[in-house]
Amino acid sequence: MSYSYADAMIALIDEIRSNLPALVPTNRIDIPGNKFTTPINGYWMRLSFVTLISENITPCHKRDEVGYAIDLFYPK
Repeated sequence: MSYSYADAMIALIDEIRSNLPALVPTNRIDIPGNKFTTPINGYWMRLSFVTLISENITPCHKRDEVGYAIDLFYPK
């Protein structure tokens, strides 16, 4: 079984969801590729992923290095 870039993103998103700050509900996370409406009030967060390096190690193996950011928004 191979572990793809998409599998890694899903695993990372699941890890983030299972360790959310107490004030951010799971339905208030803006995940790339998902439909999301920015809340008018209350706490919410946005996930961003950027591929830094993508290289072929061997003909059958590829390595992607990805940076990610978590932006937290809260009412002032």
